[in-house]
Amino acid sequence: MPVAARARLVLAAATSVVLVATGCGSSGGGGGNGSSDAGKTFSYQSNEPQNPLQPANANEVGGGRIIQNLFKGLVDYDPSNAKIRMQVADKIDTSDSQTFTITLKDGWKFHDGTPVHAKNFVDAWNWGANPANAQINSSWFSDIEGYQDVHPATGKATTDKMSGLTVTDDLHFTVKLSHKVSYFEYKLGY
Repeated sequence: MPVAARARLVLAAATSVVLVATGCGSSGGGGGNGSSDAGKTFSYQSNEPQNPLQPANANEVGGGRIIQNLFKGLVDYDPSNAKIRMQVADKIDTSDSQTFTITLKDGWKFHDGTPVHAKNFVDAWNWGANPANAQINSSWFSDIEGYQDVHPATGKATTDKMSGLTVTDDLHFTVKLSHKVSYFEYKLGY
């Protein structure tokens, strides 16, 4: 490419960056008054979600990134080493990789101030597994005992609750899987 053509290309690119940057600024004209109530807004730049922002219905980057910023799960992963970090869960115990006892940290609250309890996870997982709710990620729950009764391959569901989920008290619930899954704790980060 000739030098003159490269110079025009660089100048055009630089001009575009300057125009975009000034268009994003707030100088008081046309773009709003520049004030906001930070307690009532949430701003996140990413791509457009493909589905409503429901954890069991987001399996693409656009929705997944927003969901991860709106909600904390039981666990997540340390970006420096990919090891599990407890979030809402205080601990997850198993002796056989089939039955897991999950203890929640006390004090977690929903955005409206309502306390987070074990029942909330069990109810949400049962709802997400139910085919009547058409959640894309419903198969994520297929390892849990009783999933086939809630979400049968054919025919109608015989129940709306998976038998492998049991609430013990406000901060404890058990998950019994239909088979051993040694990496189940890692699945909880999804």
